Amino acid sequence: MLKHILFAAVLAGNLSALNYDEALEKLLDSFRNKLENFRADVTEEVKLGDMSEPKLLRGTMTVKAPGKLLLEYTAPVKQSIISDGKTLWIYFKEQNQVVIQDVSEVKSKDNIIFQLPKYLEYLKEKYIGSLKEEEKHDEVEAVLLEFVPRDEGEDFTKITLWADKEKWLPLSSTVFIGDGNSITVKFSKIKTNELLEDSLFDFKVPEGAEKITSLLR
Repeated sequence: MLKHILFAAVLAGNLSALNYDEALEKLLDSFRNKLENFRADVTEEVKLGDMSEPKLLRGTMTVKAPGKLLLEYTAPVKQSIISDGKTLWIYFKEQNQVVIQDVSEVKSKDNIIFQLPKYLEYLKEKYIGSLKEEEKHDEVEAVLLEFVPRDEGEDFTKITLWADKEKWLPLSSTVFIGDGNSITVKFSKIKTNELLEDSLFDFKVPEGAEKITSLLR
């Protein structure tokens, strides 16, 4: 009888445990169907090998598919990153400078972490994933996925993604760049599929602002 009980317990544990493919499909389904519109507070932590302390940035982000992004940093400096899907603007308020770039010409992946749900499609295509852990992340039941490049030459040497196990929304993600360099973005106060006007992502260059068109080339 004891053997049967133990076997049933092990079997139940195996049935309830997720594997990587199941977790990825749940995330893909959530990203495709829940993240057409996405708002959240964000905390970004930048670690560089030559920095004694990590750099922390705080702000809010708003995403609307396809390709629209509004990322507003409020601390320690005010900076906005806006895209209507065709043009990317990076506005430095204190310097009154704006970088203007055609999205098709932007080769940098620095902001891919904010481009939901494009981010997960990018990970699925360019990286090999695995399910590392199922535990709590900031008191939320969560899963941790880890991604390593399929081929040499990718921008990031490793990427991790924490996701809410119940709602299958992103909690945080870290991209690793070489040795000792990483960018971690944490999402909080998430709201999905609100009514968002396209005009929210149409940036008007302030009068007198210095325009820069070559920084991201």
